[in-house]
Amino acid sequence: MSGYYDPDGQPLTVHDWTAMHGRRGAEGDDSWWCKKTEIGDLEVSTVWLGIDHNWGDGPPLIFETMIFGGESKDRHRYATKAEAWAHHDELVQQLREET
Repeated sequence: MSGYYDPDGQPLTVHDWTAMHGRRGAEGDDSWWCKKTEIGDLEVSTVWLGIDHNWGDGPPLIFETMIFGGESKDRHRYATKAEAWAHHDELVQQLREET
């Protein structure tokens, strides 16, 4: 087990992960690696990390959502892009309803 994964959850070598990670941002936000939504002074940011933050204890957690601004310190991690993008949208909806 390498500990490195592409956005589809397929294992990568550290070399391949580094190459993919280096391309992040070249295609802009809301692409294969990132989804961002601003709500007032808050930003919900979901990104592909590509490193297993479950450290081999269960499915690899390779995506992360954080809320920036305000007093929120929320952080959520996911095994799949579908999970990550869906929860991103749920958080955005919740925050919009609160404001």
